[in-house]
Amino acid sequence: MYFGIWTPVYALGADLTAYRQTLLDPDRSWDEPRTEGTPGYTQEDQAGGYGAFGIVSAFAGLEHHNSSGLLDAISALQNLSGKLKGITGKGTVDVVLMSDMLNAAAPLNISVPIGLASGPTSLIAQVQASGLMPDCRGWHVYMLGAGLSANGSVGDVMYQQLKAFWTAFFSRCGGQIVYYDTQLAQFPVQGSSQVRIKAKTVAIRSPGGGETQQVVVTLPDDVLFASGSAQLSAAAGPVLTQLLPIIESQYPTGSVQVTGYTDKVPIDIPGGNWALSKARAIAVATWLQKNGVAPGRLHPIGLGSTGPAASNATPAGQAANRRVVVAVTR
Repeated sequence: MYFGIWTPVYALGADLTAYRQTLLDPDRSWDEPRTEGTPGYTQEDQAGGYGAFGIVSAFAGLEHHNSSGLLDAISALQNLSGKLKGITGKGTVDVVLMSDMLNAAAPLNISVPIGLASGPTSLIAQVQASGLMPDCRGWHVYMLGAGLSANGSVGDVMYQQLKAFWTAFFSRCGGQIVYYDTQLAQFPVQGSSQVRIKAKTVAIRSPGGGETQQVVVTLPDDVLFASGSAQLSAAAGPVLTQLLPIIESQYPTGSVQVTGYTDKVPIDIPGGNWALSKARAIAVATWLQKNGVAPGRLHPIGLGSTGPAASNATPAGQAANRRVVVAVTR
């Protein structure tokens, strides 16, 4: 089965056979581009540089183990970062990781539940202190098989903790997880980035005449919630994940204000629109905390229908007013 992939793809893992059969022309060399004059050369090869499949190279190094036989995924990712240095500056690359990702080598042992108990922020700080944080800028990461070892799958709680850690990890180093599952049935994943956030920078003047900069992202409510609900939808995760590089990589110490708004249409719940707006802000802040943002940086508030972005006289205006605004102060 052939797929048209027009961005470079990099694969790491112990068993690349399945990946090759799914995504690569099985008759091609893994590392050599198909050049003019060689069998199978097409216009797509010319356009894509390394062929219509966009495969630049596949490294079988993620299942690297240290001298004690412990999985050292952190060092393998740093090694890959070195291989991709200078390439990611030209745009994004798709990185396919096929491993249980249960790193056991220093500085982290996340192969057991207690190793994940301190949370993503603390664990990432340990990696940074050890000098092993890779440069993942421009990476779109596909994680296949995380938590699925030779001994079976980890429990549900540990699975979610592992996912939260790696989501925060790649956000901190400048990348983004776009797919997290046990197998890859489609590539590229359709819909993984259909809703793209737009950030703008605004200047906030203080009473004393000074000025601070805020990066502001406005999220329509229908992207995150069902009507009248404060429970995040299944589609919310990929959208909120896009906030993490801004919060964790670009402005890792800035305060993060999460403000919920509603339209003026009354809602029949205790506390009405004010309560709904606050509950939605808390839901977003809670998601960010679970995915590595330090709780002390998060400030969720609800403002109900105050500060409308548009007129409440029309359905379109009401939709614009139902929103969550995330503002990161530099």
